[in-house]
Amino acid sequence: MDDIYGKDRKGKLISIRTACFRKVDSELLHFRRKIAHNRQLEFNHNKHDIPDPRDCFEDKTEDNAKADKLLEDMHLTESELQTLNCCINKMKRSEIAAELGITIHGVRYRKLRIKQKYAIYIGVYKLDRFSRNKYEMAIHRKHLKDNGIKILSAKENIPETPEGVLLESLLEGMNQYYSEELSQKTKRGLRETRIKGNYMGGPINYGYKVVHETTGEQPVAKVAVNEDEAPVLLHIFEAYAAGKRIPDIVRDLDDKGIKNRGNPFTVNSIYFMLQQEKYTGTYTIHGETFTHIYPAIIPKELFQIVRKRVDAN
Repeated sequence: MDDIYGKDRKGKLISIRTACFRKVDSELLHFRRKIAHNRQLEFNHNKHDIPDPRDCFEDKTEDNAKADKLLEDMHLTESELQTLNCCINKMKRSEIAAELGITIHGVRYRKLRIKQKYAIYIGVYKLDRFSRNKYEMAIHRKHLKDNGIKILSAKENIPETPEGVLLESLLEGMNQYYSEELSQKTKRGLRETRIKGNYMGGPINYGYKVVHETTGEQPVAKVAVNEDEAPVLLHIFEAYAAGKRIPDIVRDLDDKGIKNRGNPFTVNSIYFMLQQEKYTGTYTIHGETFTHIYPAIIPKELFQIVRKRVDAN
């Protein structure tokens, strides 16, 4: 089987085994193309082989009162009803076209008309629960309308009249105003919290802890150094600045049994710590720098050495 068979089309010598494999692949490819060609045959030539669809809405053994009421409300034409019956019988688009004597594009158009008449409603408590941006609201509403879906508000009775269009526009504008004003107040409150040097909430970084102090009438949250975690953090920065690789640092910490608040240290967690400038006591956000929120654990000179190595890698 490994003897030389001859040369292929490119003039390369091939063995008998390779020639056999190529012949089998060629026959299989020819067989697959033949099957694909048979699947693409038009059904117009075999129209007499397609069974007539059963009229699902005339089955006396089932209670079709709800379906009859739905069809009555949809006001389907005779041609659309025939197309719907074929779809319910799980006939393919080409089969429907052959059965009804129309083109595939005609079947697609009739299906689209049926979808538009079959109105689906999305119920929301108020329009501001759906969207608080009038531009996004217009895009979503257009997309839903193209698919025959309407939006109903439980607390806002909006009529389907020209006045209703005006009312919707006013409500959407008010909702966007409320959202943007709330965002502005929230950002202002967080900025004032940072100016006061208080903790804003959320997960606290490794090496720090949150303490509550009583200043005036209300207690405030402050960030303090965690005496147990700070030496480990300093060791990580010093080891990396000395040239150690992060996987080696992770392995050393694991051998010593040092955990990251109950979980093993990972490469990603170490890499995240090495990029946090707040360990130097400097916290920058939205273009502003604050130096009295986080106490310094890492000297700035050491952090700059670590940053250069991180950026280089």
